Amino acid sequence: MQNISGIHAFEIKHFDRIVVSVKGALTSFIDAEDIGEITAKVLSDPDKHQNRGYAITGPEAIDYFAASNILSEELAKKTTTTFEDVMGKKPQTFRQFVKKNLSAWQR
Repeated sequence: MQNISGIHAFEIKHFDRIVVSVKGALTSFIDAEDIGEITAKVLSDPDKHQNRGYAITGPEAIDYFAASNILSEELAKKTTTTFEDVMGKKPQTFRQFVKKNLSAWQR
């Protein structure tokens, strides 16, 4: 996971993209914090873990498109109530806009 907040942070922050040559390959991202915790556990009880190997992964295998969607959802949450405060009604949602303008994209 730290590759996303480290190596890829600049391109995400400044260009809104992640460039990797993996197509739709799935990755089971894992947080370095989790790796540190399991390492400490193994080292604190070496007899229990002696001569064992572990394949450590995150809880799900996702592609970079899914990772990008999660980043977009979490980074694009800033909204205001200005329109509603002034107009007394909610602004239209993006879905409503798309539905009203389907002909712009339909073939």
